[in-house]
Amino acid sequence: MKLHLHIGAHKTATTHFQNVLATNQYLYPIGYKYIPMIDFRRNVTRLIGNKMHDFKPYLDEALKDSPDVIIVSEENICGETKDIFECDYLYPRLESRLTSLVNFIKAFDEVEVWFSIRAMDTFLPSMYCEYLRHFKFKPFDKSLLGRHHEQSWIPVIQAIGLCLPKATINIIQYENYPSNLPSIINHIYKDTSGWDCLTDIRHRESFNHFAIDIYRKFNLISPKLLTSFIKLLSKTYHKDNLVGKFSPFDQNQRKLLRSMYVNDLVTITKMKNVNVF
Repeated sequence: MKLHLHIGAHKTATTHFQNVLATNQYLYPIGYKYIPMIDFRRNVTRLIGNKMHDFKPYLDEALKDSPDVIIVSEENICGETKDIFECDYLYPRLESRLTSLVNFIKAFDEVEVWFSIRAMDTFLPSMYCEYLRHFKFKPFDKSLLGRHHEQSWIPVIQAIGLCLPKATINIIQYENYPSNLPSIINHIYKDTSGWDCLTDIRHRESFNHFAIDIYRKFNLISPKLLTSFIKLLSKTYHKDNLVGKFSPFDQNQRKLLRSMYVNDLVTITKMKNVNVF
């Protein structure tokens, strides 16, 4: 039995990928089973860290039909958006959270982990906008403990390899995701005939600087209520549209972060048991 475990990262088209998997379930080959993200999050991910909770009954139920291949896609396995703004490196809880799932993962003869990466000049602002949807306002320049934004994906991938030493790790470049999605599907399902890749569905927009300023000024309002209010304003007043690109980096910073991302990719392609899409 084989497991395809897609664990993130956030803001790298994970929701789009989950929608594609759900939309095309009727085309799955015999023996393939996709566990919907909402179902897995409710019964497993949200309970990670609860030492008293036993995941086994739920996971046994998921495997009761003895499928040949299980597909799980849930970005919160590696942590929450707030994690990277409460530490000076990415996904500090990843190892402990993956370890919590070891009894589920070890039930499979073969495991492939899927993880998407993205250049920091767009990833960090997008993560910050997602963070504001759920948590108390914090200025962007105070994020990552106010230290630095020159983050590398290498420690994250190494942590995955440490937790799952026998797994193959497939890295998806977010920037190439639309063009490589058919190849990814074909790798997992062996056939893309008739698949709807939802090419007309746009990824969820981040907020622009004007929206961030609203969060700052009205930070005593609950984040979820404020997010709904901003969305309503955006739809009502097109001239002051609040969605778009929040871009806090200057040209030199963007150039540096892009250069670091390219260096990461070079290193990743040389790592053992790692494929890049």
